[in-house]
Amino acid sequence: MKRAFAAGLLALVSACVSAPAEQAARPPSPPMVSVFAVAHQDDWQLFMNPEAFHAMNEPQEKAVFIHVTAGDAGAGAGGPGPVPYYLAREEGALRAVRFMANAADPAIGRGAQMQSTMAMRGGHGVQRYAYRNAVVYFLRLPDGNIVNGTVYTPHPESLTRLRSGEAA
Repeated sequence: MKRAFAAGLLALVSACVSAPAEQAARPPSPPMVSVFAVAHQDDWQLFMNPEAFHAMNEPQEKAVFIHVTAGDAGAGAGGPGPVPYYLAREEGALRAVRFMANAADPAIGRGAQMQSTMAMRGGHGVQRYAYRNAVVYFLRLPDGNIVNGTVYTPHPESLTRLRSGEAA
């Protein structure tokens, strides 16, 4: 009887030692990041939808929008109107982000303020906005030139200035 008890105890202990431990709850998968890098502020709305829309409305996904040029048509910070042209274009992109981020839940409203910061990268200011699961960057690099207000003249020196660090 002692042998049977010892064998049973040994079998029980062996089973406990070799039994797999209960699986701990798996952490949620890391969020997916979709990056939309474009030259101008309206490019992603025109050419990257519905992917951009879906990225903003997926809870486990972050949408990152990088706008490379200022979209200023060579006007720089100036321009004929009271608001620089590039700021008007940026505001359009920001409104599109808020609109699409809120489209799945109309109870949210039309968009609260976005969190805004200016970061210096390589001596160049990079404007950053965040809203819900979207992050928007404006690099504001030079964007060609308009001659006499009507004729666009491309300026390849913009890329040369960028490469040399002058436009950074």
